[in-house]
Amino acid sequence: MKKFLGLALVSGLLAASFGASATAGASSTTYFLHGRGPVAESYINETWLDDAYMSMDTTEPTAAEPSSIFVTNYMRGPNTDCDGNGLLPVWRGDYVGKFKGTVTVTLHTIATPATDLVVSLYADGTGTCSSAGTPGVTEPTEAPKPVATATVTPATNGVTEVTFKKVKFKALSNALLQLNVPNLSSPGQVRVLFDSAAYPSGVTFSK
Repeated sequence: MKKFLGLALVSGLLAASFGASATAGASSTTYFLHGRGPVAESYINETWLDDAYMSMDTTEPTAAEPSSIFVTNYMRGPNTDCDGNGLLPVWRGDYVGKFKGTVTVTLHTIATPATDLVVSLYADGTGTCSSAGTPGVTEPTEAPKPVATATVTPATNGVTEVTFKKVKFKALSNALLQLNVPNLSSPGQVRVLFDSAAYPSGVTFSK
């Protein structure tokens, strides 16, 4: 059974950006997802080694061509119970202070039909992964839990919007968005487009 905290799937591709970033005193702020190039998985190796995650901030993207990244279905592969797994699409942005309100994640997606996508938000992501039950591990670690998470069916060619209501957290340095495809018996594929004027994927915090 799919777990969700409020969910809306919106058909069609957006042709324009969210608009101006929120200013001081405004009730909402959008963190736009940024990448390093057209095919972001080309940089996964250095992300995995150095925790050099992709970034998100309030700078609205203006590029004509988007970045994109494939959300891997590992099936029996690396641990996805992490607050920042370098082998998965992860964006980290500066965030300090308390938050209480609604968080909306907007992703431009291309996906195979009936594919599940896990969207998770963390406060102060560290890259810690759970190792309980791992052979040879005498002192198992436990990854911090997300402040909000949902399993959704992404749009096959359009906009996937996930709304988390009544989110509450305190961050000392950052907020982190992570995507993964659950371990499935049959493969599913998702690609996310972002960091351009036509595909301004992002996370909006509304108080």
